[in-house]
Amino acid sequence: EGNVLQSDCDSLGHYICLVVESNHSIFIIVNVYGYNTKSENDKFIDSLDTRITFWLSKYPSSLLLIGGDFNVSLNDTIDRWPP
Repeated sequence: EGNVLQSDCDSLGHYICLVVESNHSIFIIVNVYGYNTKSENDKFIDSLDTRITFWLSKYPSSLLLIGGDFNVSLNDTIDRWPP
């Protein structure tokens, strides 16, 4: 069981964030769906970093859990088509 303390999302559906209290711990849970283009994704990751930093400053003892599809490749030459 847990209580949702706060929630946040972007209007285009690329992330949702829940701040949940459970068993005397606070969790910041973020689900991400990144853009397909590098330029859009770079801007998105920067704005997401700003939001996560905000939540961590508001709940400094919280645990952060991030998951989802970042649409990021480690090596564009072998991990992306077309490169």
